[in-house]
Amino acid sequence: AWLTVVGLGFLMGAGLQQILANSGNFIPFICQELQCDPGQLTLWITCYAVFMALSQLYVGRLWPKVNTKLLLLVSFLVSIVALALMGTYTEVWQFWVSGAFIGLSGVAAPILVTNWFAKKTGLALGVAGIIGGVLAAILSPIDAAIVAAVGWRTAYFIVAAISCVMALPFILFVFVYDPAKKGMRPVGWEPGMEDITAGADDASGVPANKALVTVPFICLFLVGGIFALYGGFQNLWGYAAVDWGFDA
Repeated sequence: AWLTVVGLGFLMGAGLQQILANSGNFIPFICQELQCDPGQLTLWITCYAVFMALSQLYVGRLWPKVNTKLLLLVSFLVSIVALALMGTYTEVWQFWVSGAFIGLSGVAAPILVTNWFAKKTGLALGVAGIIGGVLAAILSPIDAAIVAAVGWRTAYFIVAAISCVMALPFILFVFVYDPAKKGMRPVGWEPGMEDITAGADDASGVPANKALVTVPFICLFLVGGIFALYGGFQNLWGYAAVDWGFDA
């Protein structure tokens, strides 16, 4: 179970952090070559956010019905190919298209933690987040050095390859949706606990139409939005550093 947590951390670092948080390393160089405004270019992140929100309307239902490895593999590869293709673009709108595909291919992988942890779910998610954050801190200067050394176009392909090396082993050999398929129980499971996995049609819980108007859900929505707003600025630091006369 804890290997799944480590894998989620690496998946976050290879996916979300590499694609979004470290995108600021590319912005000044792309804008300089394509002669575009940063606001125009970074609209691809807006496209990502919009289509990511739309994808969550259906992606949760896919988990119990589609093979986990296949779902994660297709999702990850679509995102990484869309990222790598940015190294070939000559028009700003093409980045927007990649952003849309990255958003549509997003899957909420932390749902695996829900299935693998009957207890200590918060701790497991926290550990995964820490791993993803540490990897982002390590990879950001590496990505910046790669961009400076080989140019932003080649760097996109190298960054995509690094992400594949980080995430694919966990996707192919570690992640399993239901612990029962490996003859295991979730961490903290005790006799009498339900075995129903998250996303199943017969899973217990509050109906969606009632949950949407509860105070806890509204608070989670607002807090999530605040964190997303803060996270959206991460990709701008590299551009800001160059604009202020520093090395990205």
